[in-house]
Amino acid sequence: MSVPTTDMQAMSLGMAAAEAGDQMAQAKAKEEADAKRWLEKIKEARKFDEGSRKQYAFDRRYAKRRKGGGIFEVDVPIAATYIDILKSFLYARDPDVDVMPATSTEPPPEDELVRMAKQAVMADPTTQQQAQQAAMQARQESAQKKNTIVQAVAPAAAKSLQGGALPNQLPQLPDIDPQKDAEAAARATMDKLVRAKVKELSQPYQQRRDDAKQFGSTLEIVISQLWKKGRLKVKAKPLVGSGLTIGIGWLKATWQERTGNDPIVESQINDLQDNLLHLAASRQQLAEGDPNPDEVKADIERQILGLQAQVEVVVARGLAIDFVQGEDIQVSPDCGAMTSYLDASWIAHRSFKTLDDAKACFPKLGDKLKSAATYGQVKPIDPNNAPDAAASQDVSETEADSFRAGSGSGPIAEGTSVCVWEAWDKNSNTILTLVEGINAYARDPYTPNPGTSRFYPFFQFVVGEVDGSRHPEGPVSRSAPLLDEYDRVRSGYAEHRRRVKPKTGFDATNLSPEEIQKIEAGGTQEMIPLKPLQPGSPIRDMLQPLAYAQIDPALYDTAVIRAELEMIWGIQEALSSSIRTAKTATEAEIQQTGTTARTGYMRDNIDSLMGELAEYTAEVAVQKLDAQDVKDMAGPWAFWPEGMKIDDIGSLVSVDIRAGSSGKPDTSRQRQAWATVMPVLQNAILQVGQLRGSSRQDIADSIEALIEETLARTGDRLDAARFLPPAPDGDDMPGQGGPMAPGLPAPQSAPLPAPADPAPIDNTEDMTNG
Repeated sequence: MSVPTTDMQAMSLGMAAAEAGDQMAQAKAKEEADAKRWLEKIKEARKFDEGSRKQYAFDRRYAKRRKGGGIFEVDVPIAATYIDILKSFLYARDPDVDVMPATSTEPPPEDELVRMAKQAVMADPTTQQQAQQAAMQARQESAQKKNTIVQAVAPAAAKSLQGGALPNQLPQLPDIDPQKDAEAAARATMDKLVRAKVKELSQPYQQRRDDAKQFGSTLEIVISQLWKKGRLKVKAKPLVGSGLTIGIGWLKATWQERTGNDPIVESQINDLQDNLLHLAASRQQLAEGDPNPDEVKADIERQILGLQAQVEVVVARGLAIDFVQGEDIQVSPDCGAMTSYLDASWIAHRSFKTLDDAKACFPKLGDKLKSAATYGQVKPIDPNNAPDAAASQDVSETEADSFRAGSGSGPIAEGTSVCVWEAWDKNSNTILTLVEGINAYARDPYTPNPGTSRFYPFFQFVVGEVDGSRHPEGPVSRSAPLLDEYDRVRSGYAEHRRRVKPKTGFDATNLSPEEIQKIEAGGTQEMIPLKPLQPGSPIRDMLQPLAYAQIDPALYDTAVIRAELEMIWGIQEALSSSIRTAKTATEAEIQQTGTTARTGYMRDNIDSLMGELAEYTAEVAVQKLDAQDVKDMAGPWAFWPEGMKIDDIGSLVSVDIRAGSSGKPDTSRQRQAWATVMPVLQNAILQVGQLRGSSRQDIADSIEALIEETLARTGDRLDAARFLPPAPDGDDMPGQGGPMAPGLPAPQSAPLPAPADPAPIDNTEDMTNG
């Protein structure tokens, strides 16, 4: 029995739909299993590092150092003060980017170029013919010259012989050897050809070197501009404070562009696309029947009004830089020490979003967000009721969190948020976005865009690394016993002062209860009339001051404790203490130098972080910026090779920062060094300008650059153009007239003679073989 065609088609469609449904179910099951596995993996890693988060909370207690229920009466916020001082000392400004041509762009040595040129010339038949032709021409000219001279001298010689002249008295003929002249001509021709070949061979190397210099200058401007727009300094200040408090700080730098999946960042770029997402989420909330529809409608109307204003760009692009709290970064346990985080198999970043923001960012989850684990932001604690760090070591790992689960974990502010984990999996080169409580991807896994050589966008600042320990030990943790000792001494001093109030004893047997009450109720310097039971008794015999223990300042001297704290923190007295004894400028400078030396390891760690950030920014910029973008940043003369890959950057330039340029400059040392170098450079400018026959304008430009650098090294932002005379305009060209400035070379009617040609290349051996 045959089956109708329509039935066969319906059966095929049904089977295809069933197969597609099975595939979707299998894909969903795989996704749920993978999401659940990752959430459990993160939870286990968090349990592994639970002790470190307890230490974070404990260190922050010490940094706050507020009085409240502790065992010390006096709490001195030394740690907080030191942190504030060092933050401004270690990071005073964004570092200066230093991009230099790579070593591979260096041209070969001169002797190597000469050797290569000789080989090329000797292997070229044309050059051999030119040398032979020059030799033949020189031989012919030399022979002809010799014959001419012989013909001119021969009659005089014959006449002398007829007169009986001796042979040594005969006219001497010039020493003309056609063979030697031919060899010399051939050698000179070869030398000329070799020099021309050397110049030809060196030109590509020099061009590559010049391109690398121009690209490096452009890249310095681009990186600095991206950092400035990303507000690096605003984020770096808390980074340094975190490192000084808990021993570690984190930065996250990602390229933000509304063309795909953006990583989770705190500093979201505010643009039209971002507002459209929130508008769509609000409309969906209204369509789902929000319990307060009037509020949602009012919110939608305000959003539409803001969009109609058109005050924002449609799509914003740039580098987003975020400071991330230490407890919000989870590094896989397999990397060992936290300083080896780049070798970790994965790193997860935790952030919190309100339900409305989560709906706008993760439309894929939809109704699943209702089953997500909810969190609330922790309310600020009243400083008067804050727990004291020294009172108890009982610290919970959740105390370091700014968001906590909604029940039984502390005071929770109004407003519900969800915990979003962004896991960067190095093994698969993918990024997964997960929400706690939901076994599904918040968005489909994606690869980093743009990709970089380091993969991770996280940058670490560590203070106090301890060998063999996974987590660093910050200055607060190291100095905690001394901070307790300082408060103990100050509390004892306060207690002693309170107990040494003057007291007076009196003879109660000779006074009535009414007279005793008068004495007890009397105030300071009050006149109290007394009636002794035995009239006429001397008052001085009835009243006697009581002795009390005198204060010994040596018992409460904190100088030793302060010295040890300054040794741990690297802060000298000139920065932290009040000046009790007037110091000379030299003494203050010595202390400043000591602080710079003691905090050198902290500066070095900041330099390492900023150097890595500069290289990362360069790799991102090369992939995301085109020539027009770069010209808008760096000017019309910017050089930006199109199609460059991140692997090509290292072969062309070396990206780093100037060491110590982010901290407060050591102006005294820099001035001394520059005072030694500047006269040498000034004299060199004049001498080299004379030898090269440079124009007065070129020499003036060089001296102006020297003055600009001198003013820059003073630490003040001064414009050299304000103090220098302007360049002439019109027909009054430099070098054409006008008085000569003292110390400059006199104007030349003709250029100074150029340096002599280099010595001829000795290729006698090659010519002999040729």
